[in-house]
Amino acid sequence: MKIHLLPDAGMDIRRLRRIHELLEETDGPIRFLLERPVEVASLEAAADFDEFFLVCSRARTELRLPSNEYLVLLTDRPNRRNFFAVMDPREPRNGFVHAGEWNLFIQCDNALPVAFTVLNLVLLHKTEPDPDGWPRILHQHPIGCLNDFCGDKRDVIFKLRTGDICVDCIERMRRKGFSDLYLDHAIRILGNLSGKMKHHFAFTPKPELSRMVIDMMAGTVTLTDFEELKVSLEPLDLAFYVLLLLHPDGILNDAWTQDLKIKGVWLAAYRVLRQMPGDRELDATIKAQCASEGERNVRKRKVKEAFERCLGPNIAEAYQVSVVRNVGRKVTLPRERVTIRNFNTLDAVIAGTGEPEAAWRTMKARSCPVRN
Repeated sequence: MKIHLLPDAGMDIRRLRRIHELLEETDGPIRFLLERPVEVASLEAAADFDEFFLVCSRARTELRLPSNEYLVLLTDRPNRRNFFAVMDPREPRNGFVHAGEWNLFIQCDNALPVAFTVLNLVLLHKTEPDPDGWPRILHQHPIGCLNDFCGDKRDVIFKLRTGDICVDCIERMRRKGFSDLYLDHAIRILGNLSGKMKHHFAFTPKPELSRMVIDMMAGTVTLTDFEELKVSLEPLDLAFYVLLLLHPDGILNDAWTQDLKIKGVWLAAYRVLRQMPGDRELDATIKAQCASEGERNVRKRKVKEAFERCLGPNIAEAYQVSVVRNVGRKVTLPRERVTIRNFNTLDAVIAGTGEPEAAWRTMKARSCPVRN
């Protein structure tokens, strides 16, 4: 199924591309093709519908479009009856959409309602192919369906934000032969466009980052400024997270296998969390983790999922493990907001690796600025 977008030469090309992009960004079998602009008469006077229909008819002939493909003229020029969009009753696969003045009705990217109305126009024809039947199927009182008439233009906000098609209209489309393959794609496009027109998309959460307290003996992570919210992490995942907090400059991939201090910190943290100070099984586990990129990716994913469960994806991002080019894995949360309790980093690392104390004092001063 192909829908050709015929732009008025007077429209801004960036906006036209945005309309086309929005319609095409949802994968599926319906294709939208942006044609070359055509000249439409001056904006100084409102047009009769027939003026727009004539432009469409000529363009269809010039483009040699098959009779089953749709052609929709996009124009900022107003029409005398102040309609958003109309199909040509004589050539019902031709139509126009008034692309201007949407800012009077809804505050959003002004390409969104235009893209929505393009598909709305085509789906009206799929609901009722016979133009004589259009007045009967349009809902005169808005119910949040694609086929609401919207005689009062303010009612259009209702269907733009629901992005819905009522059960009766869906069943009618099916009876009229509109395949579920295309109906499914159309509904997904409408949902995507409608979602972008909801007011909450203008809200971007920017809360102050909470202080974090990690108690190693209790195995807890508490976000004290978020009403003492606790993040649940398994010991192996929490030990991985603590290791990265103790290395604020990040850990490169090669360091996981070549730097014994990395294994030492991870093992020491894991031993404290498991409360098993000398178990060989723990040592084998950490060796395997350090040797496997795949296992470290699992730990990263587990940390991400844990914070997202508590905070949601937007706010959780600041607390997650990132992969930064030339830096490696790191946690970007400012270290002054982190407190680790019941974990003497120096003593635990020495116990876990047997490295000389002097070397570890140097490492601690450089890489472990987190308070005990």
